Amino acid sequence: MNNNIEQLLQQIIESQNKTNERLDNIEKKLDDVYNQTATLTEFRTEANAKLNNIT
Repeated sequence: MNNNIEQLLQQIIESQNKTNERLDNIEKKLDDVYNQTATLTEFRTEANAKLNNIT
C-alpha cells in the first residue's frame, strides 16, 4: 500500500515539475511580448512625432 502511494506521489511531483517548466517558458515568452510591445509603442510615438514635425 505504501509503495503505491509513494509511486503515485512521485508521478504527481514529476507532473508538477513539468507543469512548472511549461509555466516558466510561458512567462519568458510573455516577457518577450511585453518588451517587444514597449519597443513598438516607443517607435510609433517617435515616428508620429517626426511626421507631425514634417507637416
